[in-house]
Amino acid sequence: MYGWVYENKEGETTTEKVMSFKEVLAKEKEGQLDLFYIADGKKQIAVDFETGLFLIGGMPFDPAPDLTMCEHDYRIIYYKRSRKTMGFGINGTEPQVYCYFLGWQCTVNGTNHQRMMKLDVKDHKVTIVRKR
Repeated sequence: MYGWVYENKEGETTTEKVMSFKEVLAKEKEGQLDLFYIADGKKQIAVDFETGLFLIGGMPFDPAPDLTMCEHDYRIIYYKRSRKTMGFGINGTEPQVYCYFLGWQCTVNGTNHQRMMKLDVKDHKVTIVRKR
């Protein structure tokens, strides 16, 4: 099972058990969100909002070498996808999370650019997703 953690400029970390995601967004608006990651025992992916770099298993990766104009105006993207199996005459299954998306977006010359990592829960595979 994956959980998320954020780190601020002072190096303090907070887990989702302590803080709601709405409060994390408030920290982002205050400029106090530096690092946000999701992890389980096998895989950790993170976004560094100071540099715009992704960290996959601790290794840095630049998802947007073509975007040098964001100038640290990165806004968080984080969501998960789940599915629920429906059945006839039965209630179906509980929703199962099958992937997480984590990344950033920025606006350059009026155009929104998004860079995300898609983390597959089953095989822990990370895919880079680019939207313009």
